Parts: sequence; C-alpha cells; structure tokens
Amino acid sequence: MLAKFMFTVSGAVLLLLGVGCTRIVSVAEALQQPKGGRIFTAHNIWYQDPENISAVNYQKGGRFISQGTEVEMIEATEKKIVFKDMAGIKFTINYDKSMMMIPIQNYIRQTFTLKSKAEQLDGLSAQVIQNIERGIVIEGMTRDEVRLTCGPPPTFRTPDPNNATWIYFLDVNETYRVIFGDKRVKVIMNIND
Repeated sequence: MLAKFMFTVSGAVLLLLGVGCTRIVSVAEALQQPKGGRIFTAHNIWYQDPENISAVNYQKGGRFISQGTEVEMIEATEKKIVFKDMAGIKFTINYDKSMMMIPIQNYIRQTFTLKSKAEQLDGLSAQVIQNIERGIVIEGMTRDEVRLTCGPPPTFRTPDPNNATWIYFLDVNETYRVIFGDKRVKVIMNIND
C-alpha cells in the first residue's frame, strides 16, 4: 500500500513538473550577442497576423518584416519567439521543432543576426537590393541573396541547403521551387502540393 502511494505521489510530482513547462531560450546566447549589441532580422519575415507568424515563413499576404529590421527581443521559449520592431509593433513567431526539424537556437541564428541591414547588403547591386526589399526572388540571384529575400528553405522540404533545389511555401498547400545552376538561380517554378 505504501509503495502504491509513493508511486502515485512521485508520478504526480513528475506530472506537475512537466505540465506547462516550456524552457526559456536565450536569444542573446544563441546569437553570441555582446552586451549592448543590437539584433536585426536576417531575412524578410512574412505574416498575415503579426502575433501569429509561422516559422515556415509562408509568403502569403504581401506583408513582411523587412530584412535588416532592428528588433528588440521580448521573450523566447522552445515554442515561440516574441519581439518588437523599433516602431513598437509586437510580433510572435510560433515554432514547432517537430515540423522545422532543427533546434530553436539554430532557427534563431538563421532568422536573426547582429549585422545591420547595411552590413548584410554590403557589396550587392542596387537591382538585387531592390528585389530583396520587395521580397522577390529573380533568376541570377545567389544562394545568399535568396536567403536574404526568403530566409533559408524549411528543412522539412529542403533538408540540405546545398541541394540544387530549394522549396519555399506561399501558403500551407502552395509551394515554389528555386532551382540553382552554376551557383545562381536558374529557374523559379510555382507548384501546388
């Protein structure tokens, strides 16, 4: 009887410890941010609802947080990243590790950077910068230029960034392929899943 009671109590304690516990994630640590360092978006981040952004970066709706936008982190856990831009608009990126297939710290390093917009765009042509700022991938772009425009392709559809084809999502059931040849975008194909 005592063993049954102890088993029940220890099970309840473990349940209480595990329920509702979401681990806090340090963005500053993930980025190796020096004290007083500033954080910027590493690529355009699309959204329809600023407080419900998918980590997949669905490019539907036409609104996005521009690459190189300075942000202030509010909160980060294993399930979400909450931040605001310098205008005070609050954004929440919802993160699902089972879908994204990488730890959230890696996602943070892909999505945010310590480099300013000018540093990220240094050396790029005016035409490429204009397309990045408009959120448009065009033939002739390099992989880095596509990353600035759309972010890295979601790992669950493009597991290796060295693949010749990257798959991006316009919406849940609508994707497009960016096909590279000679280290530059050769073809962009819209496809429906």
